[in-house]
Amino acid sequence: MSVFASVGSMACVSRRAFIARSSLALGGGALFAAGCLSSSPERDASGVVRFGVISDTHVTGPESAPELERALRFLASRKVDAVIHCGDITDFGYVRQLEAFADAWRRMMPPDMPFIPVMGNRDFSDTRRMSDEKRAADHDKLLRAAPEERVRRILGVDLGSGNRVTTVKGVPVVASDWKHEAGLEKFMLAHPELRDPSKPFVHVQHPHPGGTIHGNAVGDDPVTCWLNMFPKAVSVSGHSHKPFTAPNMFCCREFTAAGAGSHYLGGGEQQKGIREVSVLSIWNAGMSLERFGLHNGFHDVQSRNFTPPPEPDRATPGSFVFAQWNVGGFCLGQDGAAGAERVAAFRRQIAEIGADFIGLCEYAPLFQMQGRPAHDAVFGEYRESAIGPRLGANGNAVLSRNAPLSGVRFLHFGHRTQQRYCTVCEAQVAGVKTVFVQTHLDLDAGNRKSQLDELVGMFGDLPSVILSADFNEASADEFAPFLNAGFKMANCSGLGTFFTHRRRNTAFTPAIDNVLVKGFDVLSARTADDAMILSDHRVLVCRLAPRSSRR
Repeated sequence: MSVFASVGSMACVSRRAFIARSSLALGGGALFAAGCLSSSPERDASGVVRFGVISDTHVTGPESAPELERALRFLASRKVDAVIHCGDITDFGYVRQLEAFADAWRRMMPPDMPFIPVMGNRDFSDTRRMSDEKRAADHDKLLRAAPEERVRRILGVDLGSGNRVTTVKGVPVVASDWKHEAGLEKFMLAHPELRDPSKPFVHVQHPHPGGTIHGNAVGDDPVTCWLNMFPKAVSVSGHSHKPFTAPNMFCCREFTAAGAGSHYLGGGEQQKGIREVSVLSIWNAGMSLERFGLHNGFHDVQSRNFTPPPEPDRATPGSFVFAQWNVGGFCLGQDGAAGAERVAAFRRQIAEIGADFIGLCEYAPLFQMQGRPAHDAVFGEYRESAIGPRLGANGNAVLSRNAPLSGVRFLHFGHRTQQRYCTVCEAQVAGVKTVFVQTHLDLDAGNRKSQLDELVGMFGDLPSVILSADFNEASADEFAPFLNAGFKMANCSGLGTFFTHRRRNTAFTPAIDNVLVKGFDVLSARTADDAMILSDHRVLVCRLAPRSSRR
């Protein structure tokens, strides 16, 4: 029987943006001021959930017990509601090492304390310090020989698919084991209840998400791409053994990334003395991370406030709804055999969006659905259209429910690997002459930069522009020329900054295509088709109002 209490059930996460705040370190040891530091955020009445966080204990056996017990005793004294372990519980993945950890836990922790671990590379004997011969000889003594059965027996944790959720006092903790991190988004897509925008969640994995603690490229890491969707997400990770005083150990992106440090118990002398643990407090309006160096008296607090929820999408006088969607299969013909159910799903989505104008990528109007053109079957209520040619997988269109579109033209880029162009048209919107630009940029970074410069050159001086696209950007920094020219990113209204393309070939992608506006206020922004049932891109829906109508 397991020595650990288990807590199950699914819960919710959030997509609201937050504002980074900071706090000064308290007392003893070093003072760390990197990342987003501030005074502690205000805690609301919804309640605080406190997680003890420990990582990289590298237990070698019973000899590790004294220092491990000291750390567990300390976390218990902080009145935590659960304990998270960010991986490498054991030093070489031996069953006896995990059993030594379990014995220390049983002595130090209340019997009902939830334990939420992830398996690290060492727990699966993934280490160059163990020869292949030794690994083969000791196979039956290792967790990797039967990881699900042995971890369940010793820790009471069901590894399942390598991704799982535990709910503690209403806060979900989504855990991803070593080499299962890329499955996070697929797991969450299968559980829509985890994507509730009203609540935060905690994510745990062993390696740091890309572009956070280690600083490797964000676009190469599916976890970071996915977590950028959830500005209330707090991701904790270990693996690097970096001390709390190292730069970026508390990293504010659209989500919050925190390095758990290390409570290193075995191995070489250089890192053997590290004894770092944390207490993560999270509530509906914010989070804080209190960090302790048990070996050197280090203590500081870092925190972040969540912004209030975006205002509901209200039909403010003079406002209208614009949606940008890369509909994918329309151009490629992937939906050619779609039946009545699929057509109905598209029509339900279009009705739910309720957009006055839609910008489309990868669109071909003559594509057939149920024996008639897709445009009629799905977008028939949009009486006005400016539809560009299909060039390979590229096809750009602007559709209007009522307002006439005029001055339609197609502008080709000077630099392109793929066949890229813009569909441009004009319309009177709340009495304001507005230019609509719909395009799709190149995957090649050099060509894309040139195309962005061309767009700024062509439309940067116009007073009222709505520029929507699959920008394929690898970094939000690519939008700097537009911001300098007076544009706003509509998705920054309440959703943070999203990356629309991942540079790694995986089955899922958190693609959201951006909308840049000039001469308009962004009243609200949201996404649709979040489970990506109809396309591999989500829809970005925003309510806009001409600035002149709001003065």
